[in-house]
Amino acid sequence: MIACMPRRIVLVGNAGIGKSYLQLVILLWWARPQLRPDGSLDKFFDKIAVIARVERDNRTDLFFKRDQLHYKMNHLGRLPDLSDLDFKAALLLYEPYLSKNEIHPCGILDGRVWATVPPSPTRYHEFSKTDCAVKYMDCANEEELVFMAAVQKQGMDYNSPLKELYNSAFVRERIRTFGPFQRVVLPTSIDALAIETKNKADELDNLTLEKAFKARKIAESSSADGLTISHHILRISPTMNDEFRTYTLKPASDHVMEKLRYLVLKTDALELKRLLAIYNQSSTNVARQSIPKLLEEFFVWRDNRTDVSQCKHLEKW
Repeated sequence: MIACMPRRIVLVGNAGIGKSYLQLVILLWWARPQLRPDGSLDKFFDKIAVIARVERDNRTDLFFKRDQLHYKMNHLGRLPDLSDLDFKAALLLYEPYLSKNEIHPCGILDGRVWATVPPSPTRYHEFSKTDCAVKYMDCANEEELVFMAAVQKQGMDYNSPLKELYNSAFVRERIRTFGPFQRVVLPTSIDALAIETKNKADELDNLTLEKAFKARKIAESSSADGLTISHHILRISPTMNDEFRTYTLKPASDHVMEKLRYLVLKTDALELKRLLAIYNQSSTNVARQSIPKLLEEFFVWRDNRTDVSQCKHLEKW
């Protein structure tokens, strides 16, 4: 992002993977040069005089470098006007609330605006038309999450109730059951993890095969046509060409795969064929290409006990 030429950047990615955390890292590197990974970042950060962080549509933090001042602004329900800070040495870190609103630059036109949003093009369609790059933040892999857990565990109090949850075995189990989402794999509290666990269970209980097929249709030109579905069920699988372009969706975790296989195997073959025919008529290549992949994921998998591939129902087609 720092090396990117456009002054506007949209960072998209799955919910709960650390987009907000990245904003805090940027603030830390700006304020504490000794914490930067190397000197290549100095030229960029030394030119930034003020950073405004608009967080979830209800609060703005203003950080001024020269006087080392920090101001807080609360603005429930509406975004602030920051046009008085509109100069090239200003950086706006923008994280909109969970709504369908477009990115709003808050009066910053000459300065830099870096926004983190969910992967719905309707959220940044207008914003991205002018001097903008769209970047994708991938989920951390299993080993990276285990490493993060080990580092964070070292900083916990001796009697912290979270300490046991950060053992590598429990971290790997949460990755299998929730998917590689940082906020549930590395929870900030027992209560937060309990809420996520209940939400995931509710989503799985209400999951239907038709809902999964509809959600698979989401792509760059048809996001409104797809069905909004929780990150507990599906996560984005991007199409990359230097920059983030389009995406389809794939199951978020092993638990979701198990539920979808169960739904497929209990569905009548003719009914399944009807569903596939409906959603295979999509006008987007991304959606059409996702259907064969969906069948491969659901019908063919490895049986770890026998080390043989399993195929079901296909002989009826």
